[in-house]
Amino acid sequence: MKFKYIALTPQNERVVGALEAESELLAQGQLHRLHLAIVSIEPISNEAYEAWQKNQEGEKQKKGIKTFRFVAVDANQQTVDGTIDAVSGENAYDRLIKDYHFEVQTLHPVLANEAEQKQFEAQLATWKAKVHRAVSEPDRL
Repeated sequence: MKFKYIALTPQNERVVGALEAESELLAQGQLHRLHLAIVSIEPISNEAYEAWQKNQEGEKQKKGIKTFRFVAVDANQQTVDGTIDAVSGENAYDRLIKDYHFEVQTLHPVLANEAEQKQFEAQLATWKAKVHRAVSEPDRL
């Protein structure tokens, strides 16, 4: 089954999306594991789901948003393999750690070739070090 939802992130930002799950209860579970507070969720037809996806792709292109594939570990130590839309790899990484509290293991553009994936691995290490420094050495007032 396919579902359309409206939810809030822990930072109280509105998120609209669609997902596939075997039941509404399982769909709700997926959203809760992402630390999202569900405002509404409803089943949608395959046609509506495909139309929504097509519309989203057009909107993303207009805004310069790319889709990134990631593998991460969530707060329950479960592996999450998914995608996230962001304007840059660093923005995707920041959202995954701040909004979803994931420990990111891999991150790269969905259409990246092997060389580009390796380049993103190096960038991921840089982003992790930057976050570690920020946590270890917070700015002093």
